[in-house]
Amino acid sequence: MKISIIMSIFNDKVYLKDCLESIRRQTFTDWECLLIDDGSTDGSSTILQEYAEMDKRFKVIRLPENKGLAGALNVGISKAQGEFIARHDGDDIMLPNRLEEQYAHLMVNPSIDVLGSHASIIDEKGNVTGRLTTPAIPSPRNIMKVNPVIHPSVLIRKSVFEKYGAYNEKLRRCQDYDLWFRFMKHNVTFANLEKELLLYRITDKSYAKKRYKYRIYEAQILWNGLRLNKIPLIQGIYILKPLIVGLIPKKFYENFQRFYKFKRTA
Repeated sequence: MKISIIMSIFNDKVYLKDCLESIRRQTFTDWECLLIDDGSTDGSSTILQEYAEMDKRFKVIRLPENKGLAGALNVGISKAQGEFIARHDGDDIMLPNRLEEQYAHLMVNPSIDVLGSHASIIDEKGNVTGRLTTPAIPSPRNIMKVNPVIHPSVLIRKSVFEKYGAYNEKLRRCQDYDLWFRFMKHNVTFANLEKELLLYRITDKSYAKKRYKYRIYEAQILWNGLRLNKIPLIQGIYILKPLIVGLIPKKFYENFQRFYKFKRTA
């Protein structure tokens, strides 16, 4: 098994079939998909079982109680058989060539450990509303400015998790940001393919998750990451960013994110 796709599912029924179909349509076929059912109550479990019966590469793991994203992903990583771990979320869409392109790139670039990509932003109806671009080479030089890797776009060598650990289960949000900081501390090598391989869904539910206490969590992660990687203190100014963004009126912030063509640069 070359690639293990890890998904944590919690009440994703609305978009789940489109998500799973995008995985089945991958041009790269040597994968397993570990579907961690993290206590869903909306009918997602039924859809997961249907796909597991339809395609043996889908494997459902039901958790007796909700563990949260980090805990569910760690369960998946511990059971993954693949050489590489691909992240994906239950409301996003993989473009058909995503796994093929990322796998090929890692095969010819053995020094790269974590590989992400750019993404198109879609709304509730699947309409493209913007795009996310990321720095070609995420590093301590640019990680404070903005999260430099789109979490559901990554393909990671499983050996990196085995050497340096996985997600911090004490965190309810920003688990990926924390992981990148810890990986960089160990000189794990990052890169992003400069092409869009993911349809990344941002909905009203996405905004609802961004409560102010999670902005505080993000600021704390930035501070801890700055110290961990001995990043110059001048970059500490970026710790204020999530706190300030959290004070912007909700409606204004939503409109800004919906209609502005997102660009993330180094």
